[in-house]
This record gives sequence, structure tokens and C-alpha cells, in this order.
Amino acid sequence: MKIFFFRILVNLFQFFPTVLLDPLIVLLFPLLFLLEKKIYHTLWNNQRFIFPEKNESELRHLARKSFQNYHRNVLYSLKMMKKKRIASRYEIFSNGINRLEASLQKKAVILVVPHLSVNYLPVVALANRLKRPVVVPIRGTTYNRKMEEKIYQYLSDNSVKMCLLGGAMQEVQRVVKAKGVVILAMDAILPVKHNQEVDFFGSCFSMSSGALWLAEKFQLPIFSVYAILDTKKHLQVKVDPIRLEKDQAVQEKIEAISERVSTYIKANPGCWNLADDYFSLN
Repeated sequence: MKIFFFRILVNLFQFFPTVLLDPLIVLLFPLLFLLEKKIYHTLWNNQRFIFPEKNESELRHLARKSFQNYHRNVLYSLKMMKKKRIASRYEIFSNGINRLEASLQKKAVILVVPHLSVNYLPVVALANRLKRPVVVPIRGTTYNRKMEEKIYQYLSDNSVKMCLLGGAMQEVQRVVKAKGVVILAMDAILPVKHNQEVDFFGSCFSMSSGALWLAEKFQLPIFSVYAILDTKKHLQVKVDPIRLEKDQAVQEKIEAISERVSTYIKANPGCWNLADDYFSLN
């Protein structure tokens, strides 16, 4: 139950006026850290499972990094999920958006979004700007259905189609034919077994190979989408092309850990914080 504490709080906070939101976060965050102590130990155990060869000091560093990623996403959620936020007002910035729009003139593209459940606003902002058919394969959980309703609430048109992973291929093929956009959560699993390493914003990280599998099948480019808060507390949506790593040593490393990660997924079905673990695999 503790793992879902932040999500419940996020849903409640959207009803608070903006002027009250920041003080509430400041007052409640110490309490949240105490209540979520178990999550830190869970992440630590995850790292021990994935990296049995590392010592306790290295595991502690990886767990701390994963824990920080987790709370960074939560803080972002608390600030962004305010009632009647209009996603189309957010600034979409970086040269990547120009490359994305140029690619769409020729063929469909694949977008990979970390933590889609808390980063749906960048997805909506892009969908409203691109004015192209969009398909978002998601899991069939109750929380994802609520996220789906939230996305539709902010859309300026009905071009976005959200569908369950199991029946997504037909919609994906339709969007690819229409030169649209396929959006995948970073931890969305399509019919592939392993995770692969990619170069993202100057550093390497591991992601589900579902997007890579689709890119190879349909010969499509992949872009990453994520959001940052600038110094003025404005949301900026970043779009960057993903470049696959060709280094043999990297491929060997992925092969060495992919089986353990796959085993972890089977042992922890529906573990929503798995994307944080992916960020820590390096």
C-alpha cells in the first residue's frame, strides 16, 4: 500500500489551488520520506538482485540514485497535476522537435516516454502540436485507465488512440501507414525478451526493446520525450533522437543483465518503479 501513497496524494492535489500547492509539498515531504522508507529498501534489494557481483557500497549508491529518480518524478507530478492545466500551453523546445517534424513528413515515428503515468502532459502537448494520428499502447490496469481519461481530457482533438498492449499491433500498423506517431512507455513490453542499451541525452541507459523492435520491423526513427522544469517553474518538453549503441562491450553487458532483469519482471509483475531500475543499470 505504501508504494501507492504518492499516487493517491497526486490525485488529491489536483483539487488544491495553485497558491496552496507549494506550501503543502514543503510541509508533507518529510512525512512522505518517512512513509516511503520501505521503497528505498525495495530499490536496494532490486539492485542486489540485478547486480549480485557488486559490493554493498556500490549497491547503496545505485539504490540512492534510483530513489532520487523516484522522488524527482513524484515532485514533478505534484507540481504538474493541477486542475485544468492546459498542456497545449507548455513550451516544446530543443532542436529535436524540428527533426521530429521533419521525419514525420516522410514516415511515422516512435516516441519513448519515461514513466508515462506521470509524464502524460508532454505526450498531450506533442499530440496537440503535431496534429497527427497517435497510438499509445498501455497496460490494462485501473491506474492506466485513469491516466487514459486524463490524457483525453487535455487533448484538443481526437487523434490519439490509446489501446491495450495485447491488441496494439493493428492500431500501430494503422498509424504507421498514416505517417503518425507511436508512443511507448519506457517500460512497456511488446513481444520481445530483452532490454537494449541506447544513447540518450549524452549518456547510456537501458530501455525496453519494444520500441527498438517496432523501429526495426517498420523501419522507423525513435525519439525520446521527457519534461523538465526550468528556473521559472515552466514545463519544457524535450525531444531528442535516440541513437543505438553499436559497441560490442555494451552488447555483451546487456546480454549479461537482460536475463536477470527478465527474471525480476516475472517475479514482480506490474512493478511500476521498474523504469527507475532501468536508469540505474549503468
